[in-house]
Amino acid sequence: MPIKSAFSIACALLLFSSARAQNLLPGFDKKEFAELLKVSVKTAKSSASYANQVSPPERFRMVYESPEMGLENLWDLWTDDNGQAV
Repeated sequence: MPIKSAFSIACALLLFSSARAQNLLPGFDKKEFAELLKVSVKTAKSSASYANQVSPPERFRMVYESPEMGLENLWDLWTDDNGQAV
């Protein structure tokens, strides 16, 4: 593939991806922090008693849970209605 063509494709991808960038706000949002803590507790595969006492996140829902691999490692993908992922 010629360099000029590859450069054009890279520029097009960069423009497309930046058009969908998230709008981040400065400062600390207590509500967002509490929501992410709920996601964190629900992601952990723990038999701790506190995990059942924490309410599920209101904004995010789990859309994917990876299989366990390696040293019992796994990860979850949570999204909201605006397409934000955690």
